[in-house]
Amino acid sequence: MNTSHFIKQLQLKFDATYLEKEPKYSDPEKPITEQLSAAVFTENGQYLWLAADEEVAIERLEKLDDHTYGNHQRFAIQNLLDDFDPEQKEIDIEGLDYDGQYLWLIGSHSSKRKKAKENPIKGKQLTVSFDGNRYLLARIPLVGEKLVKTTETIHSAVLKRGTNTNELIQVLSQDPYLGEIISSNLPGKDNGFDIEGFVLQYHKILIGLRGPVLRGIAILIEIELEEFASGVLTLKPIGSEGKRYKLHFVDLNGLGIRELCFKENNLLILAGPTMSLDASMRLFELNNPFKLQENSLTEQDDKILKLLFEIPHGFQNDRAEGITIYPNTNSTQSILVVYDTPNKQRLSDNEFTVLADVFELP
Repeated sequence: MNTSHFIKQLQLKFDATYLEKEPKYSDPEKPITEQLSAAVFTENGQYLWLAADEEVAIERLEKLDDHTYGNHQRFAIQNLLDDFDPEQKEIDIEGLDYDGQYLWLIGSHSSKRKKAKENPIKGKQLTVSFDGNRYLLARIPLVGEKLVKTTETIHSAVLKRGTNTNELIQVLSQDPYLGEIISSNLPGKDNGFDIEGFVLQYHKILIGLRGPVLRGIAILIEIELEEFASGVLTLKPIGSEGKRYKLHFVDLNGLGIRELCFKENNLLILAGPTMSLDASMRLFELNNPFKLQENSLTEQDDKILKLLFEIPHGFQNDRAEGITIYPNTNSTQSILVVYDTPNKQRLSDNEFTVLADVFELP
């Protein structure tokens, strides 16, 4: 444990009967406590919203005391979006954020390869497959403590989609840096295209890529969205020559981006390996990312991009996956960290309670 920055742990208590509720198409290989991937607080910390890799729902926990979140409520995505087919299974949600009206979410936008088990030469265990729901960038109205499909003034919407693609993938497939990798259908965990970070501020969105990492350099994608039709969003032209995105390159010591969150106007970047490795998980701070020039390379510098500290990991477990600013009642700034494949010490006997960590920021 990083004792120099560690503050405390939070108990996250989930309903033991959640799989009996909607969505009926949820069929995860692991319990929800072992696959958390994204988190964000609302109402000054009263509610904690969470997503998991293998689910087609968003989870809400409520603050019970300073060390516990519970009263688990589940919101099925199929009830909140028009352009969503629950039969295509998992979204692989890798980012959540809240803009004061909407809860936003993003899928990994990646293809996948089955894990090699026993003798992979026999059969088709190493084939590449696609889940259409992974290509999802959406907003959902948040009214008080509930997600709703629509109100009199605001409504849910998704970025324009196609079969196993969307507008973002379509424009990036023509990019000189990312195009060939996207067209190759290389799976995310093979250093292919894989989204694992998402934040928005001032109507601007930053997307962090776990992969590809190009010659040791990680990539941020900047976009802005506008209404295309009812329930449908489209990319705005924001780059040179009318491009509908900007790329920013950052030196994270060869690591990919695993999550993003804002600390006021500065961007916190959780960085980790592109593949399923036991390797360093590091937290960086990038000053004023929306002031970066298109296609610029930002190297580490105490004034612009700096390493804050490392987050401990275990042997094939305890991999930091989601971060969000933790709403303290004092002047201390800190982050909440949730983990994929947590170690046994984080899990309760019934597998429906897991411990998350709070770290103080320098």
